[in-house]
Formats: sequence, structure tokens, C-alpha cells
Amino acid sequence: AIMGVSPFETPYSCWAEITQKVPRQVLDQRLHIRIGNKLEPVCAEFWEEDHGRKLDPSTGTTFHPRYPWLGATRDRNTQRSEEFGRGPVECKAVSPFKGAAWKENSAPLHVEIQLMTQLIVPIDEQIDETGDISALVGGYRMEYRRRFFDGELAGIIVAHCERFWFEHCVKDIPPPITDSDRDAETLAAMYPADDGSSVEVGEELKASVVRLYECRQAQKRLEREEVGLKNFIKATMSTAKVWTFGGLPILTAALTKAGQRPLRITEKNLGLALPPAPTDPTDIKAIEEYNG
Repeated sequence: AIMGVSPFETPYSCWAEITQKVPRQVLDQRLHIRIGNKLEPVCAEFWEEDHGRKLDPSTGTTFHPRYPWLGATRDRNTQRSEEFGRGPVECKAVSPFKGAAWKENSAPLHVEIQLMTQLIVPIDEQIDETGDISALVGGYRMEYRRRFFDGELAGIIVAHCERFWFEHCVKDIPPPITDSDRDAETLAAMYPADDGSSVEVGEELKASVVRLYECRQAQKRLEREEVGLKNFIKATMSTAKVWTFGGLPILTAALTKAGQRPLRITEKNLGLALPPAPTDPTDIKAIEEYNG
């Protein structure tokens, strides 16, 4: 979350949690957290069955002895033996719509960083060099990944966490707010009601209100334009189910069980230049550019 690559959290929401701006019980009630907590034992049990080894329970949140501001929570730990070393096991319940990120030994960038953070933070005097990921993807298949300690990535993670802790948490200065739904949820939890006060603002804040008004007006115009385009396309499409271009489907209007024909666009066949998500966790510049 601190590095800006998590699909669930943002630097701002992470700051609000660390500085206790948002009650812990509010955070724990989020659906993706509840689902993950309930399916964590399932992922661990499948890992044990498929690897023929037992896992130790979570050791809770531990902190680095040299960096007290750097902590990690392991879901499970492999048991150390003469044949195998010990290491963390991160359990994940993955949406069926995110399954493509788990092909060919890959894993989402935020999961890679999460596991590496667990390898950075020791749970005792002995250092763990390998960690595992056990992911239930789409509710019907298991994906396993093994990762080795990466000193370069570890250095980047430590540097980001250190900067975040001292520049934002210690000074109680929030990181930049984003346009994510997660930040909207965080703000709603932080400021659930007004206090009845009135505040005189300057030109800069007035300009943000003007821009908000302009965005809302533009949104109304775009909504009307969208309706007009839908009507034009449906009238032109008539009873056809699919439009193709260059032999590839670009639009589908299939009849649903509800008796409707929603227009579904096949983005990959439109020839649009969509930027690929970064896959190298050490390329922080690419990550920051991708996240705007």
C-alpha cells in the first residue's frame, strides 16, 4: 500500500490506519478482508496437502529489530527441518477476474512485495531466505509460488517504509489523496459528520470547488452523450448479436436472462494503446508513472 501498487489500499488509507485516524473495527469489517480471513485456513490446508508438510500458525505482527517502524504479519510459517528451511506462507483468496495475474509462475506485484516484507522482518534470531504463496484463484484452483530473498527489492521496500514513517506518520502529515474509492471510504470513516462550523477559504480552495462543479457538469454531458451513442448503436445494430472489425469482435449485444441486451465492448480488439501494468517490483519509477 505504501508503494502505491495495492488494489485494496492507498498510501493515504495506510497513513490513516497507522495514525489511528480510522477505528480498527471499521477496517476489519471490509468485505475483502473478511473473505480473506475466512479462506486463509483453506489456502493453508491445501498447501499442506499438496506439499506434504505441516505449517505452523501465524506468529502475529512482528517488527524488525533495527527498524522498529517496519512490521509484517505472516499468515503461516513452514516448519524448519534438515531438508527444508523455514519461511512465511502468504495465503490469498483471488477473484476469478484476477486469475490472469497468476499465470506462468507470476503473482501480482503487491503480493510479491508483501511476501518480501515478511522475509525482511525476522520472527526470531534466524533469517528466512525463502517464502511461499498459496492462492485460491476463482474458488476452483490453487496456485503456489516460491520466492527467494531479493536484497535489491528489500532495500527499496525499507527505503519507502522509512520515508513514509518519518515524513508522514511521525510528522502526522498525510500523503497525497488519490482518486480511489478506497480513499473515499477512508475519508467517510474519518469524518462521518460535520461539527456545524463555517470556514472562510482562499482562492486555491475556491478553485477546487469550481473544478468540482465543472466536473459534475461534464459528467452530466458525458452521461447524455453515452445514452445517445447507445441508442444510435442499438438502432444501427438492430437484431445483430456481435459487431466485428478486421474479423475480431469489438461489441456484443447478447440477450440476458433478464431480457435485456447490454452493450459489452471488447477493449483488447479496439486497438487502443493501453499501458501495461508494471511487473518488475524494483522498477519504482515505472510503478509511480503507472499510478499517475
